[in-house]
Parts: sequence; structure tokens; C-alpha cells
Amino acid sequence: MRHNIVGKLQCTQTVLSAVALVLLVLLWEHAEARNQYCEFSDKTTLLIVDRTTFYDAIDREMLAEGLTKLYEDLNIGDRLIVHTITDDRTKSDKIFDSCYPGCPEEGIASWLFSTCRGGLARSDRIDFRSGLASKLRVVLLEHEKYPRSAIVETLASVTALYYSGGLSRVVVFSDLLENSLIFPWPMISRGSFKSMIATVKELNLVPQVSGVPVVVFGVGRLHDPARSPLGPKRRSKLERFWRELLVASDAGSVAIGERYQ
Repeated sequence: MRHNIVGKLQCTQTVLSAVALVLLVLLWEHAEARNQYCEFSDKTTLLIVDRTTFYDAIDREMLAEGLTKLYEDLNIGDRLIVHTITDDRTKSDKIFDSCYPGCPEEGIASWLFSTCRGGLARSDRIDFRSGLASKLRVVLLEHEKYPRSAIVETLASVTALYYSGGLSRVVVFSDLLENSLIFPWPMISRGSFKSMIATVKELNLVPQVSGVPVVVFGVGRLHDPARSPLGPKRRSKLERFWRELLVASDAGSVAIGERYQ
């Protein structure tokens, strides 16, 4: 009787081990398939989202609209990386990093030998979209209070992380209300642009975007509870500082506004 029980237990363990092995192989193959998408493109979009603002319905609508356009621009294999802006450049979190799933159009010979599976790619595309949405939902809805807003330093450090690997586009969702130890608010909307940009260069905080198109949206309102609109003069000076900083960084092109352009 005891031998029968031991035999059954050994048999059960063998079956469980085999099942576990199969599952590990399937998971490995799935992971390999996901990694394969990056091979289909050399383009990388870096999206940087400001967490230091309390986002209201208007902000959420602007981000959703901009994200839709950004998403529609992605092609198979394009890499999308999302980082946050907080009160300290060292606290910028990478909350998303993945390549857009899909299989390129191929001839009959490639169909026979390609490891890319269309059905799996379509499933992964759903996961890509829902994963991105869930991460950004946390940023928008779970607001944290930050004493400062270190936009200049964060742009410099985050772009430096990825520039050498090749950036195709940098997109920033922020009101651009810099309030850091270097430039306390409202210094950048009142100070000397030439002096401030000289300070940025001196501190080696120039964004690494040489030749890269930069799009900034979400600009135009203050941090106060009513999210009051910026006056024309202050807004003009704010946008001018950032435009001149990005031009000084040799950005491929610069677009700054309320909506994604």
C-alpha cells in the first residue's frame, strides 16, 4: 500500500514537473516573440509626463487626445518609452518601455520560416495599449504632492539616457512651470533668457536632443486650484524660454502648445 502511494506521488511529481517545463517554454517563447518586435524598427519615441501637476478633466482630455495621435504614429517595432517628471531628476520613473507589436508584410517564403505570429502579435498589441493606458492612468489620477518641479534637470538626465541609442522623437506633456532649486517659479517667466540658458549650459543640463524633433503640449495654465490660464505676456515668455533652450540644444524641430501638434 505504501509503495503504491509513493509511486503515485512520484508519478504526480513527474507530471507536474512536465507541465511546469511546458509552461516555462511557452512563457519563454512568448517573451522571445515580444522581444522580436523591436527588430522590425530602429525608431524610438520618448514620452516624458509631468507628475507635479494636479490634472483636471481638461488636462486628461488633452493627454488622451495627444496620446491617441502619438499612438497612431507608431509603426510595427517602434519603441515607446515613458518617463515621469517629479521634484527631483533622480526620481524620474520609467513606467513603460515596449515595442509596438506586429508582423511586417512578407512574401510566401518568409511566411514559412518567420517566427512572428500574426495572432500573437494582435494579442500583444492589445496588451501594449492596455499596459500603456494603465500606467498613464496612475499618473493622471493618483496625484502626489511635490514641493518642486524639476523639468530642466529631468529633461537633461532622461534624454541623456537614450540619446546614444537613437531617439526619433521626444514628446513632453507638461505645463512647463519650472519650480526648481535652479529656477524657482516664476523666474523663467521673468528672468533673462540669455543668463538662464548660460546657467543651463554651465551646469551641463542641456537636453540631449540634437537633431531630434521635440513636441511639448499641456502648456497654458497655472498650478493654482482653479488652474487659471496664464496671461498672454507670461505665457509668451514661458514658451520663449523653453523654445530657446531647445533650439540651443539643437533640436530637429520644436513645437510647444496646449495641444499635441
